[in-house]
Amino acid sequence: MKTLNAVLGTMLVVLALLACSEEMGENDYFTLAQEYMDQQNWVKAEEAFGTMVEKFPDGVFAAKSTFMVGYINANHLADLEKAREYYTQFIEKYPDHELAMAAQYELEHLGKNPDELPFLQDEGGMGNGDSPGQPAATPTSTP
Repeated sequence: MKTLNAVLGTMLVVLALLACSEEMGENDYFTLAQEYMDQQNWVKAEEAFGTMVEKFPDGVFAAKSTFMVGYINANHLADLEKAREYYTQFIEKYPDHELAMAAQYELEHLGKNPDELPFLQDEGGMGNGDSPGQPAATPTSTP
């Protein structure tokens, strides 16, 4: 039932956006991308974030969208080259952004088995996730 509600909700959002005579705006794409993320529809979420990067390169959600294209490709679509491209683009364009350290960490550990990640290694009792290099959690919906 929860899945049906999510699908119906997304369909309503899409229909409402398509019914408008003007082109979708940045907020519309971001809402749609978040809906796809909530549904774990990684292909559609990646497409929506990618569209935002192309159509709104200097928009409010540009940094977050660039990061999310990398994140989805690295962690859900297994397209490591595309993930590398977007993480690199993110770091170059937004070096001082709050997600810059997470992007750098993801880039440095791209394609590694989770058991190989430094924060999971039990070195000196730090195998509990308290390592200073621990990556940030999945980003929230704020820019």
